[in-house]
Amino acid sequence: MEYGAKEPKWAPFAAENPEPAGALPNYGTPVMLGEFSNLKDNPFFVEASAAGDNDATARYVKRFRQCQVDLTVLDMANEVASSVFGSKLDTTEGKRDLHFSKDDNPPYGGLAFYTENVMKGDVTKYQGVFYPKLKANMQGKSYSTTGSSITLQDTALQMMGMACNSGDWKILSELFDTEAEAAAWRDAKLGGTST
Repeated sequence: MEYGAKEPKWAPFAAENPEPAGALPNYGTPVMLGEFSNLKDNPFFVEASAAGDNDATARYVKRFRQCQVDLTVLDMANEVASSVFGSKLDTTEGKRDLHFSKDDNPPYGGLAFYTENVMKGDVTKYQGVFYPKLKANMQGKSYSTTGSSITLQDTALQMMGMACNSGDWKILSELFDTEAEAAAWRDAKLGGTST
């Protein structure tokens, strides 16, 4: 049974040779998205069937189309949001203002994290989760006054996952004995160390 999703990392596609034929993508510098709150994926398939004799289904075809990934993190630094959404980050005079523009074009990238799993006998294992090709969609955000109570607002992201050139749209690791092994698997999938 899974619980405790941890440490999501995002890496945009590499500038050179981002999608080699028949292989997983190459990535640029990975960044930690922020503290995880939750993630839910929802794969979509296209399908068709044809009836044959006796009006029974004689042919049936089902193919993966895309996967919507909805996730929330507690906070997202401007530098990270710039990497995810393709928005302009001020880099002059020590400024770190983030500019969202009508011309923003979010890059393709990969997302990887790991979860804790409780097994029979209350043994804890760890499993990596990797989406090799995603593109982020900006979500709205609510802002409110304190009023008579405090409401904490997290950051919601929606990404659309696609199959990459290897045919993969999601990869799960084996079950690891240690958290360090799961984190190393995640980092290896994105091909680098995070900032």
